[in-house]
Amino acid sequence: MKIIKQAQSTWIKGLKNGMGTIMLGSGSYQGSYTYNSRFYEEGGTNPEELLAAAHASCFTMELVGVLEKHLFLPDFLETHAYVYMEKFNNQMGITKIELVTRVKDEYIGEQEFIKLAEIAKNCIISRALSVKIEVKALVIKQEEEWRL
Repeated sequence: MKIIKQAQSTWIKGLKNGMGTIMLGSGSYQGSYTYNSRFYEEGGTNPEELLAAAHASCFTMELVGVLEKHLFLPDFLETHAYVYMEKFNNQMGITKIELVTRVKDEYIGEQEFIKLAEIAKNCIISRALSVKIEVKALVIKQEEEWRL
C-alpha cells in the first residue's frame, strides 16, 4: 500500500523582504511565513515549527500504540517537540530535536514509561529525517504549464 501526503509552499519577492504561504493538501491548515518568522520571533509559522508539530504528533501516536501493546491505556498523553537550530559551517541547520512527553496513567512507573518512550522514538517522522530526498525542478514559461 502506498500513501502520498501533500503540502505546498509559495514565496513572493526576495528572501528577507518577501513572504510565503504554506498549505496542507488536506486543506486543514494554511499559514504565512517570512524570513523573520523563521529566524526571529515574528508572527507566522516556519518549516521548523511545522516539523516540530509533525514530530510531536507522530511520536505521540506511536507512543500510544507502544503503551497499548504493553497493556497500558493512558488517561492523557502530551508531547512537546523542540527543534534546535544553530549556525555551523556558515549555514543554519537543525542540530537536535528534543521530544518531551508526559503521561497520566496510575499503573505505569517512570522507568517503564521512559523505556517505552525510547521505543516510540522510532516513529515514522524520526525515520524520515534520514530518508533519501529527490528534487524535480521545472521551469515554466506560460501560465497554462503551471499546474503540477
